[in-house]
Amino acid sequence: MSNQPIVLITGCSSGGIGYSLAKVFAKEGNKVIATARRVEAMEGLEEFGCDKERLDIMSQESIERVIENVIAKYGHI
Repeated sequence: MSNQPIVLITGCSSGGIGYSLAKVFAKEGNKVIATARRVEAMEGLEEFGCDKERLDIMSQESIERVIENVIAKYGHI
């Protein structure tokens, strides 16, 4: 697995702060995991190499699922 930094950002719906941060971190060479309640609300982030995950931060189950997925794929966050 790579030592490339993995950045997980919540609230990445288009037009928001999270969306803008995801683009900045991705442009700087980080692997970005962009999250939002609705995956379709993050349209366009794939162009910057971001992975997108559905995440409801009010749901412990949702949080655990995303963390497990990211660690399984990249080995760390």
